Amino acid sequence: MDTQEDSEALAPIEEAAPSDEVVGDPDKKEELPEPPPPKIIKKRGPRVQRPPTVSVSPPPPIADHKFWSDMLVTKRELDREATRSRYANLVKF
Repeated sequence: MDTQEDSEALAPIEEAAPSDEVVGDPDKKEELPEPPPPKIIKKRGPRVQRPPTVSVSPPPPIADHKFWSDMLVTKRELDREATRSRYANLVKF
């Protein structure tokens, strides 16, 4: 084994030589894609001045005392009935 190691040490190391082989057809040149045409920027016309729109807001709603008091009474009656129906099946021992 010493002889093999000595012969490897004495042998010159071959560098990888550039290969002269051409991959593909040598007659055919690489075709580069043509760059896309430049974008044409269209110029805008002058802006049209529009008159400002004026919106009239409706008047605020008027609170109706009678309506809301009736609504509150109705809600309380419905809640009272719901409570009674919920506890209707309870039995006292």
